[in-house]
Amino acid sequence: MVAIGIAEDGCRSTLGVSCALSEAEVHWRGFLESLQQRGLHGVRLIVSDNHQGLRSAIKARFGSIPHQRCQFHLIQNAMDHMPKIALRSQVLEQLRAILRAHNKPTAQTRLRQMVDTYSKSSPGACRVAGSQRP
Repeated sequence: MVAIGIAEDGCRSTLGVSCALSEAEVHWRGFLESLQQRGLHGVRLIVSDNHQGLRSAIKARFGSIPHQRCQFHLIQNAMDHMPKIALRSQVLEQLRAILRAHNKPTAQTRLRQMVDTYSKSSPGACRVAGSQRP
């Protein structure tokens, strides 16, 4: 388990590293609690993978802090659900366009268009992309 912080000036720091037996919520919760006990404060946004145990631990320890799914992992998970390799580049471009949208309505429109286009040929990728809910 690794936590990396990014300061307002863009400087990255490793906040903590821990080995655990699994990625169960109890382990993530303990890790996050240890960061808080060591003085972690002023958190304004948490970005992580979509692992259920981690999401639950974040909600328990940082319930009022906005949480965003990591865009890299979102794209990677969607590509893993692409049954047709030939469609990957097209879907990848659409996902990037959704994530680059300048506002929420534009992102939502692009997501609907992607789902309309690929829901039959790549339902898994559409399900992953839709779980981000722009």
